[in-house]
Amino acid sequence: MSEELETETKKGSKNGAFLVIFVVIAIVFSMVGSMTTILWYGGKLSFLPSSPIAQSIKSNESGGAIKITNNKGSSEDTIILVADKVSGSVVKIDILQTTNRGIRTVGYGSGFVVSPDGFIITNNHVVEKSDSLKVTFKDGKTYEGKIIGTDPISDLAVIKIKETNLPYLKMANSDEVKVGMSVVAIGNPYGYEYTVTTGVVSGVQREISKPQESSVPEESPYDFDFGFPFGNSIPFQQQRQQTKATIPMVGIIQTDAAINPGNSGGPLVNLNGEVIGVNFLITAEGYGLGFAISSNTVSKVKNDLIEFGKVAWPSLGITITANNASVAQELDLRISEGTVVVAVPVGNARNAGIKKNDVILGVDGKKMLVPEQIITYIRSKNVGDIVKVEIDRNGKNMILDVKLQELNVNQ
Repeated sequence: MSEELETETKKGSKNGAFLVIFVVIAIVFSMVGSMTTILWYGGKLSFLPSSPIAQSIKSNESGGAIKITNNKGSSEDTIILVADKVSGSVVKIDILQTTNRGIRTVGYGSGFVVSPDGFIITNNHVVEKSDSLKVTFKDGKTYEGKIIGTDPISDLAVIKIKETNLPYLKMANSDEVKVGMSVVAIGNPYGYEYTVTTGVVSGVQREISKPQESSVPEESPYDFDFGFPFGNSIPFQQQRQQTKATIPMVGIIQTDAAINPGNSGGPLVNLNGEVIGVNFLITAEGYGLGFAISSNTVSKVKNDLIEFGKVAWPSLGITITANNASVAQELDLRISEGTVVVAVPVGNARNAGIKKNDVILGVDGKKMLVPEQIITYIRSKNVGDIVKVEIDRNGKNMILDVKLQELNVNQ
C-alpha cells in the first residue's frame, strides 16, 4: 500500500513539473508575440505594403512622362502626390517687351512641358504680344523661350526651350472626361508661383464664342476674362462688336477649380497626373466658373504647330444655329430638333447641295443634334476629308457628301 502511494506521489510530482514548464513556455511565447505586435505597429518589422505615395514616387523618372500609379490612398494623399509630381513640369512664363528703357516684364502666364526635348504648351493670348519670353521651372532654372507657332482659334501656342531629358505631362483622352471627375489645376495666378487648386469637372462640351475687338452693348451675355498677365484683361463686353458670325471654341471643359489671372496656359489634370485641358478662361464676375481647352484639341494643335507652324482647321463652310420650337415655328420647319443651317456661302457645302434652313441631324452616321457636337466632330477631321451629312429638308431625310474646306477666319 505504501509503495503504491509513493508511486502516485512521484507521478504527481512529474505532472506538476510538466505543468510549471508548460506555463513558463506559454508566458514566454505570449511576451514574444506581444513584442512582435508592438514592433509591427511601430513599423520596425512591418510586413504591411508601403503607402501608395511611396510606391508612386518611384514611377517618375527623369525625361519620362509623368504617371501617377497605384493611387489608392486617401484623396488628400493623391492630390499631394499629383501636385508634387506635376508641378515639376509646369513653368512660369514671363512676357518681355523691349522699350526705350530696355527689356521689361509686362505680364506672366503658365505653361507645361509636353516632350522631353523642351516643347511647352501655353495660351496664344499669353505670348502673342511678347518680344521675348523667359521660362522658369519650379527648381528655379530659367530659359529663353522661342515661339514655334500660335493658333488664335484654339487660343493655343507652342514654345520651345533648349533642354533635353525633361519630365513631361501626358495628354488624356478628353472624350472620356466625365462631369464630377476630380481635377487639379496648377499655375501662377497673380504671381503666386505653382499654386495648386482642386475641384471637379462641372461641365463638358461647352461652346464659347470668342469676341471680335471693339465695343459691345452692356447687355452682352459674353462676360469672360482671359486672365491675362497682372489681371489687366478687359471683359469681353468692353472689347467686341458682334457684327458677323463668330468662330466658336468648342469641346471646352468647365471646372470649379479656382482659376485666376496668371493661370492661363497651365494644366488641368486628372488624379493620374494626365492633362485633360489647358486653363484659359474665367468669368469676370462669377465664382467657380473656370474653363479649359480640351486635351484632344491641344494634341491636334500641338502636332500641327510643331510640324507645320500653323493649324488648318476643317469646316463645312456653313453658318448654323441650334433648333428649337421657336426657331422651327419662325422658319416653318417640320421638326424642332437638330441644327439649322442659317447661311451657305459659296463653297463646298453649297456645291454638295446643302441649302439654307436645312436641318442637320447627324454626320457620318453619328446622331448630332446640337451645333457643339457637329463643330467638335468636324474639327477632329482634316481639310479635304469627305463627310456624310444627314439633313432634314421639309420633312424629307437625305444624306449629302461634303468635302471639308479650310476654315476662313475672316469669313
